[in-house]
Amino acid sequence: MVNWVLYDYLVWLISLVICLGDVLDFLCFYRRIGYASTLTLDVLSLALVAIGRLGSLAVSMVETMFVTPPVGGGIVGIEALIIASLVVPGSLIGFAAIALHTFAREPVVLAESRTWAEILHSIRKGLTSAGHFFESHPIFTAFLLGFSVRLVPEVLWWPWHVGWDTVEYTAHLADFLTSLNPFKPYYWMGGLRNIPHYWTSH
Repeated sequence: MVNWVLYDYLVWLISLVICLGDVLDFLCFYRRIGYASTLTLDVLSLALVAIGRLGSLAVSMVETMFVTPPVGGGIVGIEALIIASLVVPGSLIGFAAIALHTFAREPVVLAESRTWAEILHSIRKGLTSAGHFFESHPIFTAFLLGFSVRLVPEVLWWPWHVGWDTVEYTAHLADFLTSLNPFKPYYWMGGLRNIPHYWTSH
């Protein structure tokens, strides 16, 4: 019998070691080396490992209704196992990049390009601008947050309807589509109504 808890600990260990190595290696060269170099392999490795580890964790927690502990809870389901497998190529790429940079004493530059420090600075400016935008548009921000939270159960349990009201809306929309008359009588809350479906559904 496969011990998925042991695999979970192993994936965590590999992920942390590789991520630490990638970050330290990246910090040594990012101020003067551009993206058209083998330093980008560190970034690719970090992305694959992060997606593999955090993605499999998210899927496992959803599968167990958030009962599974983040560390040592095991890898639950084939989807989580497939996502966790990204840690393997990510680790190999990271190990190869670190080894190459160690023996060559610096990343191999393939072409002249913007340094990673400049790219990170641009990303930081973009995030700062986005933060100012959301701060100055509180109504839009509140709507976006509420919409995003409400969207989560719809995505998780698609195509099933979530919530009593959602089922009511769908039923009335189906009735309306059979006869495109907004003032046609229909059954609602124990009696017939003659006002548009949309008005009574909100």
